[in-house]
Amino acid sequence: MNIASLRLRRTLTLILAVSALLLGFAAVRAASAWTAEAAPLVVSPTAASQIEAKLSAEQSRSADLERQIAVMTAQAGQMTTALQVAQDRIATDGSHADQLAKDLDAAKARLKKLETSIKAAATQQSVTVLKTTPSSSSSSGSSAYTGDDGGAGGND
Repeated sequence: MNIASLRLRRTLTLILAVSALLLGFAAVRAASAWTAEAAPLVVSPTAASQIEAKLSAEQSRSADLERQIAVMTAQAGQMTTALQVAQDRIATDGSHADQLAKDLDAAKARLKKLETSIKAAATQQSVTVLKTTPSSSSSSGSSAYTGDDGGAGGND
């Protein structure tokens, strides 16, 4: 290897490296131009004032939603309280109903005893006796009713 061939080889390598870099740079430029033509930017970017207006509207909407949530939370608390009151009332009414059922059973038992004693008294009551006495002043034979109770008839 001689010095001239070494110089020639280095020069050719340097030329090839620079031309590869230039070719790569040209390829990147061509690709970016091709992409820009294929997808042009038709819509302009949104202005900052529009973004700020949308942000303000969304913040207002968020505040309204927070107020609605606060109202609903308060209503839920009221509903919970009302539910607890209703459950307490149901428990109280249930115990009152149980007491009424016991009272009704006791009243039924007393009524049954009373009916039994009335039936016993009715069977023990003496039979009503009918007496017929002739009357001299009347032409037809009338009969007078006298019962055990002194003439007041009926079994009331």
